Amino acid sequence: MLSQVQFEGNRAIAGSGPSPGLGKGGAIFITPRQLQPDAAAKVVVRDEPLALIDNWATDAADRPTDSHDVYGALRFERRAF
Repeated sequence: MLSQVQFEGNRAIAGSGPSPGLGKGGAIFITPRQLQPDAAAKVVVRDEPLALIDNWATDAADRPTDSHDVYGALRFERRAF
């Protein structure tokens, strides 16, 4: 769960070598179910806006679930008072 956090200036850079990895999710990488079916990886942003500033990923796809800031699905909730 994330609340009142800021991610700034993070980088995800693709690897090199015979089996290079991809640079995904400059600030937050959430393991997708396809890679880890038993994991219940969920990231919840609660109440306050999440600040994502100047993050970068070499293989970002410019989609809500694959950007320079985040790879994976974030869930936004408001806490009941």
